[in-house]
Amino acid sequence: MVKRGSGKKLTLWQQSAEFRQIGREAITKWNKVDRPKQPKCTAMAKSSGEKCRQLAMPNGKCRYHGGATGSGSAWHVPQWPDRSSVDAEAKLHGKLKALDKAAKRRATRLAKMTPEERKQHELWQRTHKPGPATARQRAKRERRENAAFAASLAQSPPPPTNEAKRLLDEIESLEALLEQRASKREETIFD
Repeated sequence: MVKRGSGKKLTLWQQSAEFRQIGREAITKWNKVDRPKQPKCTAMAKSSGEKCRQLAMPNGKCRYHGGATGSGSAWHVPQWPDRSSVDAEAKLHGKLKALDKAAKRRATRLAKMTPEERKQHELWQRTHKPGPATARQRAKRERRENAAFAASLAQSPPPPTNEAKRLLDEIESLEALLEQRASKREETIFD
């Protein structure tokens, strides 16, 4: 049997029937009056197809449907236990064990993938890095800009217009005239 709680002994008052009755009445009142007013999870339950009835966390989902997933800079980054907790070391070992187990499951799943599935998975991994959303948004913008730039380089340059041809001819004639005058100057300087 797993021992729960902080390990502190209950006082005589906490062990009394009156204390338990007060607690029972308080939770019954909360369940009847206050709980229905609390926001509920917006996820659909697989078993019934109805909305989940668990209490929602700040992001609108319960802890079973993604409410405990970190947001912002904590997005999909392991959340370590509070070091001041009484059983922080046990929680840390449990977290590390769960992470190892998940890594083994992931490795097994990756080994079973076809090359096309693996390529798609690697693309998803590159575009969904854990951490702050700003870094992901910047990388997404850079990928979009790089793709647009590569597409512009792949296109052949447009054919020159009549005006451009006329200007190029004029530039060539002026460069020829400049060369001719420069060669005449060189002859007269040293003669």
